[in-house]
Parts: sequence; C-alpha cells; structure tokens
Amino acid sequence: MAPSNTSSAASDVLRAPLPTLTPEFVAEHYPSQLRLVHVDLLHRHGERTPVSHRIPEISPKYWNICAKGNPLHRDFLKAIGRDTESAGGDGTDGGVQWQSHIFKNATRSSGTIFGVSSAAAQHPSDTSQPTEATCGFGQLTDTGRQSMAALGANMRELYVDALRFLPNTLHSDNKSDTLYLRTTIYTRAFESLQHVLGGLYPEIPVGSPKLRVHVRPSDRDNLFPDFGCKQMVKQSMKLNAQNIERNEAEFQQLHQDMLKIPGLSAYLDADHKSGQAQAAISVMD
Repeated sequence: MAPSNTSSAASDVLRAPLPTLTPEFVAEHYPSQLRLVHVDLLHRHGERTPVSHRIPEISPKYWNICAKGNPLHRDFLKAIGRDTESAGGDGTDGGVQWQSHIFKNATRSSGTIFGVSSAAAQHPSDTSQPTEATCGFGQLTDTGRQSMAALGANMRELYVDALRFLPNTLHSDNKSDTLYLRTTIYTRAFESLQHVLGGLYPEIPVGSPKLRVHVRPSDRDNLFPDFGCKQMVKQSMKLNAQNIERNEAEFQQLHQDMLKIPGLSAYLDADHKSGQAQAAISVMD
C-alpha cells in the first residue's frame, strides 16, 4: 500500500533535478558574446494526487499529504469567491472542500478508463483514514508546492542573481513588462504558478499591484494536447518509442511485479509485450 498517513512522506520522494548554477554552467549555456532577450518557461504542475481512486489494491483511499496545502487552498477559494460551496465539487471526506477547476462552470472531461471519482470502496489492506491533511483527487500536494517553490528559486538564482536579466523586485513600473503569466483551468496549475512566483520573488510586499494571470477556455487552450494535430501525434509516437527502448527492462519487471499482486490482473493485460510493438502510445493528464 502506498504511503498516505503522514505528511512527511511528501518530502521523501524523488524530484526532477534542477541544474546546479555554477559559473561554468552559466558560461556554457549563456555565452558572454550573446544577449538574452526572452525566457519562456513551460512546465507541468507540481506533484499531485491521483485524479480518481484507481487500483485500490495498491492505492489508498485517503492521501494525507496536504497538511500545509489545505489552508492555502481554502485561502485560494476565498480569493476566487468559491469558499461557500459545500456540494457539487471534488471535496474529500477529510479537511477541505477541494475544487479542481478555477471557474465554477469550467470542465474538461478526459473520459473514464477505470476507477471511480469517489473512493467508495476501501481495500481491506488500506488503513488510511481522513484527516485535516487529506487531499482531494488531483490536488497539488505539499511536495508539489515545495517543488514549484524550488523551481522559482532556481529561476531567481539564474535569471535575477546570475544573469541580471529579471529585476530584483517587482513593482508597479515593471511588473507588466517583466512577466506574462498563464495557466490552464485547473487549480493545481494555478496554485503551482503561485508557488513558482513565490520562489522567484519571495519578498513581494503586501499590497503590491496585482499580477494578471491569463486563463483560456479549455476548448481553445493549446496547453492541452491536440490529438487532431498529425505532427503532434507523430512526435508523441516517436517519444514513446524512444522511452520504450530506454526503459524496456524496467517496464517488463514492473509489469511482472504488479501481476503478482492479488486483484490487479483485472487492470493489466497479462499478454502485453510493449517491446514487440513498433510504437506504444500512452496518454496521461
């Protein structure tokens, strides 16, 4: 059973490494004879919980790793005028009524493969219980908040301290020309952006001018994959083929290990041989 009953588990996971910004690294990637004119940072949200209660044999019903994030999420709901809602959202049985979308009427259905959105069935081996730290489905976890803040701090070290490209502080005279901010309709993306900004500019004075965040309607948002684009599908197939080639042995071992867990055969294709296919395409949120 995956760890779920302690918030300390949130700090004990592997994160994607950020570059160590040594003078040698900066000199190699930002030659002095060139002038930096624009930075475009595109990234996913921070680590989140599963979007539904899938495979209860190995996944807990309650993920209690949002102890620090739940109060922040409540503040976020108040800021967007949704703190009075008590039904119809994505709340948990635990400490906070979780809202997965920024706007009340915003939806984006990805379809249902397996699992249920409300974890009604709890496996006998699952000892997790709801607490004030319980996350909602797809919620940004405490680990996710930490990693986003670390990303912002890394950006500050590079673009503010080392390269002097961005200003040291934000104020009304430069904020609109300095940053263009954008997220998708998901609150985990919006809150991730908040923590990146907190790492990039950790000392924004209270009462400073507000920053505009751009959010497009989901049906016109090109931050979501468009599988009607042939070129994108082609590149996706290429990347998946490369991933299979690099990790085939690990995939096969993981598959065999999961088949040994009672009850998991219903979720897995026992005859699947990913390496025998020319390409394997798996799409995730």
